[in-house]
Amino acid sequence: MMKNEIIEISNISKVFRTDFYKKPFSALENVTFSVARGQITGFLGANGAGKTTLIKIIMKFIAANSGHIAYHLRGDSWREICLSIGYLPERPYFHPHLTGREFLEYMGRLNEMKMSAIVEQVKNLSVRLRIDHALDRKIKSYSKGMLQRLGMTACLLHDPEFLILDEPLSGLDPLGRKEFKNILIEERARGKSIFFSSHIVPDVEEVCQQVIFLEKGGVLYQGAIDELIVQNLKPNFWFVLNDFDETSIVDMQQKFALMNLSHKEKLTSFEVLPDQKEHCLKYILDKNYSLHAFGQVRPRLEEIFYKIKEEHF
Repeated sequence: MMKNEIIEISNISKVFRTDFYKKPFSALENVTFSVARGQITGFLGANGAGKTTLIKIIMKFIAANSGHIAYHLRGDSWREICLSIGYLPERPYFHPHLTGREFLEYMGRLNEMKMSAIVEQVKNLSVRLRIDHALDRKIKSYSKGMLQRLGMTACLLHDPEFLILDEPLSGLDPLGRKEFKNILIEERARGKSIFFSSHIVPDVEEVCQQVIFLEKGGVLYQGAIDELIVQNLKPNFWFVLNDFDETSIVDMQQKFALMNLSHKEKLTSFEVLPDQKEHCLKYILDKNYSLHAFGQVRPRLEEIFYKIKEEHF
């Protein structure tokens, strides 16, 4: 029976000794969480929180001092498990004197792909990731953004069921970030499980269903983003009105304590206190103002992240 978790991390600790005469540094301490199958899970934490160290342990590049990781992927041997994982490191290394196409063919062979499948995948993915125009150029001529696109192409090349991505959006311009986020959403729709680290909270909020907060080597929170936001809903209510003129705004300000008032194009938004919600809504309907939307104020994930940090430290 297939488990709901694609990977389970149990009590992982890692200590580094950088100098014989100095006290060992604890990078991870009893880290325990699971990554849900078929979901995009964000791995959040400031630089130095221990995210990359844990990912290296998951990939068996380094060993933990204690703890256990259970992999629920195709196959039982580590070789078979590796063929089910697509990995993009934070600082990938590329052979500078190879062309992009040569590098991808090499990666395909490492993943035991047939040459016909490599050619087909390179053709499709390079167009999708907008790197097709540069495949026959030497990698040493690539920009940071192009290298990131090449790395993601290599990550997806063998059609893995589990993607592990360490800061995949770094080095990308705003358009590239949007394109990569769309690719993550598309891959999830194709049934992939995705685990990616970031220190940019809005990126995680935009595409993830699950989130794990890591701070100073320990897990502060693991769970669904929607549940976390519902638990931290603010008491105020927001309204958005269409074609709201200046006179109407003044009229409402005299009757209600409008907060966070703003105008964007033809929309006017504001907040009111909980005890004013029903009166404000009735007033808007009685005046036949064009109500675009309203609801309880939803906090940003970034606000919740800092709140959780303050509660623990």
